[in-house]
Amino acid sequence: MTGNLSLKRFDWVVQGSLVGPDPICDLPVLTTADAIVVPTVGAIVPNWLLVIPRTCTLSLAAAPTSVRHAVMKLAEEVAQRMEGGESTVFFEHGPTKSGSSVGCGVDQAHLHVLSTEFDVLSMALADSRVDWSQADGDDPWAQVGNAEYYFIRSGGRAYVGFPRVGESQYFRRHVARAAGVPWQWDYKAWPNHENVRRTYERFNGTKTASRCA
Repeated sequence: MTGNLSLKRFDWVVQGSLVGPDPICDLPVLTTADAIVVPTVGAIVPNWLLVIPRTCTLSLAAAPTSVRHAVMKLAEEVAQRMEGGESTVFFEHGPTKSGSSVGCGVDQAHLHVLSTEFDVLSMALADSRVDWSQADGDDPWAQVGNAEYYFIRSGGRAYVGFPRVGESQYFRRHVARAAGVPWQWDYKAWPNHENVRRTYERFNGTKTASRCA
């Protein structure tokens, strides 16, 4: 589903703005014609970025194939820049309608890129509340259909999961438990700006970024 959606958190991305309204989290570290990359607000751990397509779409499964490929390619470039001994995990929450809990209150597709020591893939696959199946590595979204889904890729393996009951910020809950702070899964209540700053520094190899940089 693409077109005139009622956007919230990332309307500035779709509108083509260079920066967003949040002075801490909305300064892109990479920008292309297809997408932008920013640290995620509510970073439970550092080294956590989002790749957001400039196409107005609720999920990557609903986006044109060319957009999906561009987002994944950019995410892989981001992962290479973030390499530091940890593994990289890519994941997405895929709603089918505006306001869905699966969409985490954002209503715009975004792919998470997290460099971490946690095995988020194993934690997700062990969750019996989600029906997981291995997906095609080239275009894992092609098999989603019209269902709400979770997507995860790590170590060259990609999976799509269909939750029996949709849950907001599903992957954040796993990361929060692994980090020993299970109560910090909600980015709205726990913005964790210090981890956002550390993400900027890790990506850029410099001191904290600012709007004037």
